[in-house]
Amino acid sequence: MFRDLNINRAIQLQSRMKYPLLAHALSLLILSGCGKEDGFRTLFHEESLASGQKVKVTMMALVWGGRPGDDGCTMGGDCFHLEFVSNDPNAALPKRTAEAQQVFELIRPMSERWGFTNAEVLGFKQLERTGDYDLFAFNRAADGKWSCDRKAMSVFAK
Repeated sequence: MFRDLNINRAIQLQSRMKYPLLAHALSLLILSGCGKEDGFRTLFHEESLASGQKVKVTMMALVWGGRPGDDGCTMGGDCFHLEFVSNDPNAALPKRTAEAQQVFELIRPMSERWGFTNAEVLGFKQLERTGDYDLFAFNRAADGKWSCDRKAMSVFAK
């Protein structure tokens, strides 16, 4: 009789230990991919432009609501936001702007379908989001034509 109780307790203890052991094993498996040499790579999706060139799109998002600096109560700040890696980041400004306008064509139809009057396209120099980049703000006028303003920005996060 006492022997049966000890066996039941041992079985209960084993079943209780199973989930923490599985959690630890899964954690070790995930952390084994976090190394300095291999590490995590920035994900991107290669897209073809109208010119035939390809760019690496690193992020596309729907920006919903207020922007930094707004009190959060203003409407009209909603837009599509796209980040890409420039093919020639050291080119002159007109060439970088022309590339950004081609990249913008990837999200222009969606922006118009959603009724947005602005969009953001960020051109980075490398896959990592560090250093200098170009912020291209696209605005649609009442006649439906889009204009573009550029602003130089910097990110120094590691």
